[in-house]
Amino acid sequence: KTNIEQFIDKFNTIIKQGKNVGRCFCINGIIDNVPTLNDEEFKLVVKMADEQGWKLYEHDDDYDSITYMLDKK
Repeated sequence: KTNIEQFIDKFNTIIKQGKNVGRCFCINGIIDNVPTLNDEEFKLVVKMADEQGWKLYEHDDDYDSITYMLDKK
């Protein structure tokens, strides 16, 4: 599978399991074994999420990894 497919699969699993933190669903590149998306890939999944009624954003954390957060609009 591509990085994007793996990324989407991981978020779908987290959503189906109801593993939200407040209003957000979060995954971490290292902890959740998710591929780090390059800028082009991230822009594409942000657009895909937006089309489905979600806001996707990312931030660098203290462990040299990226945490991705998905919030329902």
